[in-house]
Formats: sequence, structure tokens, C-alpha cells
Amino acid sequence: MNNPTKFLKHLLIFCSLFAVSGCDIRDPEAQFQEGWRYDNGEGVPQDDREAVKWYRLAAEQGLARAQLKLGSMYQKGEGAPKDHKEATKWYRLAAEQKLAHAQFNLGLMYLKGEGVPKDSKEAAKWYRLAAEQGLADAQYNLGLMYDNGEGIPQNDKAVS
Repeated sequence: MNNPTKFLKHLLIFCSLFAVSGCDIRDPEAQFQEGWRYDNGEGVPQDDREAVKWYRLAAEQGLARAQLKLGSMYQKGEGAPKDHKEATKWYRLAAEQKLAHAQFNLGLMYLKGEGVPKDSKEAAKWYRLAAEQGLADAQYNLGLMYDNGEGIPQNDKAVS
């Protein structure tokens, strides 16, 4: 098997299916995949707490996708207590790695004042970064902010 990520995914599945003790997978991508499996009930019973455990392992190693998922779990209170400050922390870490969906979610947190003080200018900043990467939801929200002059000067030309 030439693909190391595929190998680790298969190794994780093997370890889970056969309860191999001492199966120590430290690769953040493999940890993310295991979290995803529990999050979605893929080959294992769906278990939000177990998903959070695996996402956290990968997120703490800096994997942006895991940071995004962990932030989402905290924002929704799935597998962990609902905690907007904790969600914002993980979104910010992923957003700083230029992950567009994390930038969008962080903008939303600032716009609503969830986990951070409400700040339309900061929301517009994060929406703009996500919009520049082509994220349609961020482009739409940024357009609304221009249209309403919320956090940025009203600009009908920017909207059209």
C-alpha cells in the first residue's frame, strides 16, 4: 500500500474492529479520520463524545480540519458541553491556517457575539478572508454587510 494516509486509516479500522491493545496512532490525519468515523457512525456506532476525543487529538497537533470540527462540536454542544468560547478558540486556530469554513464560522461568531464580544468589523474581516477563497456563504454574508453598512462602509457597488 503506497498511500500512508490510506494505510493509517486501514490500521485504525483494524485496531477498532479487533480491539488491538497498544494500538497507538499518533498521526493527526488518522486521528481525524477516526473522529469522523465516530461522528458519522461509519463502521462504528455513532458517538459524539468519542468523535470529540479523536478530533481533539488531531486538533492539538494543529490539523486545521480537526480544529474546525472540534469548534463545531463545542458550538452545537455535541459530545462536549456547549461552549462558544471554546468553539471560537478552535475556529480561530483553523482560520489562522487559512481554512475558509473556519474563517466563515469565526466571522459568524463575531457577528452574533458568541464566545467573543460582538464586533461587526472583525466579522467582516473574517468573512472577507473566506470570501476571497471562493466560499459562497461568506461572499453572501459579506455582501449583506456592505449592503447594510454593517461593520464596513455601505457600498452598493461592492454588492452588485
